[in-house]
Amino acid sequence: RAKHLAAALLVRGDVPISEVSRNVSRLGQQLDMIHWNEDGFKVGLCRVPPVGQDAAVLCLLNNCAVGSVLGEHRARFDRLYLRKAHLHHYTQYVEEATFDEARACVGELVDDYARLQASVPPAHVEHPLDDAIELR
Repeated sequence: RAKHLAAALLVRGDVPISEVSRNVSRLGQQLDMIHWNEDGFKVGLCRVPPVGQDAAVLCLLNNCAVGSVLGEHRARFDRLYLRKAHLHHYTQYVEEATFDEARACVGELVDDYARLQASVPPAHVEHPLDDAIELR
């Protein structure tokens, strides 16, 4: 299961904020959010409903699964680039080195997503105010 980095919900229609909040909580329990952004939800509200409907919601999620998709595309690109297939169509407008730079950038992005997917929360993070606050 891929870890989710952030979520955005765009709600249209006359939907009570309490209902939106309740559903965001339910969604948060089902998603495996990254440990440093467990409350990474942004909600946009618009009272105007979509045409022909009472209400609608659009949910956008950023997760680490896109890293594997980018890796697959990079592998396909490598197979074509190795044979210089279709390259002549592009070298009229950009230098061939641009392809190498773009491939390296995509590789770094794939590595970043893999690192985020493998990340684990720290056991306990010392906070400077921990000693000052007494819990009763």
